[in-house]
Amino acid sequence: MAQQRQHVAAPEPDRTRRRRGRRGLLLTAAAAAFVFLGVAAVTLTNTFVTYTSTDRFCGTTCHSMTWAAETYKRSPHFDNRVGVRATCGDCHIPYDANHPTPRQYIGLLLFKADRGAKDVWGELTKPIRTEDAWEQRRPQLAATVAHFLKTYGSVTCRGCHTLEAFSGPRNAMMQLVHRDVIQADTVDCLQCHTGVGHVAFR
Repeated sequence: MAQQRQHVAAPEPDRTRRRRGRRGLLLTAAAAAFVFLGVAAVTLTNTFVTYTSTDRFCGTTCHSMTWAAETYKRSPHFDNRVGVRATCGDCHIPYDANHPTPRQYIGLLLFKADRGAKDVWGELTKPIRTEDAWEQRRPQLAATVAHFLKTYGSVTCRGCHTLEAFSGPRNAMMQLVHRDVIQADTVDCLQCHTGVGHVAFR
């Protein structure tokens, strides 16, 4: 039998090995940079979203919200016997008061972007500089919020208030009053609780 010749691969030149090594390092560095930038982007976005939902931002940065902030400080959402304070974002941004799912968080971001753009436009074109201007615009603004809450099934209210939690003898009246809405898919809290977030000066 004829012996088969074994083909031994020639050793790889040093230049080729170095080139492949550099390419591997570049790919590793690019992947690490991509991960770092992704984490940084998510962190900055979340920080920005959280900060722009605070009372401090809403009540001082936007001049048009100055009077809204003052009437909010007169409400039971700001000062109450249980020591729980609802923020502007808790009441006006869907899912801001609870832990949103990824899908809900994307909806939250889109909602904030839309409302933020409208707020900036309103600040530039229809500023509310005085108490009289606030009182004049208040019915229109209240109607906008009422429509929002009805459309979203009072999701911001239910982010803090769990109707099913009205249990025990101390909450018998709460159970009776809310009996018809506890199991409902959509709830319109403002039907009974109008003005609970902002108490008028007059």
